[in-house]
Amino acid sequence: MSDLDDELDRAREQSQVRFRSAFESIFAKYGHIDEDDDIINLETGELLVDNGRMRNTKPIALGDLHYATDTDSR
Repeated sequence: MSDLDDELDRAREQSQVRFRSAFESIFAKYGHIDEDDDIINLETGELLVDNGRMRNTKPIALGDLHYATDTDSR
């Protein structure tokens, strides 16, 4: 293998580690259902169970996620 191939393999492996880590973080934060969570039909957008979570969440416009913090109510 050439140096370029080795470098590409390392870069690919690092990318996979970052990707896996990002998904693990998402699953850790959102991978459970609290009994006080709202339930939404993802096909229709209909709110099936309203426990106030959506009503009490500040809307974030697409592209403004850099203003969001990890100190949400979870």
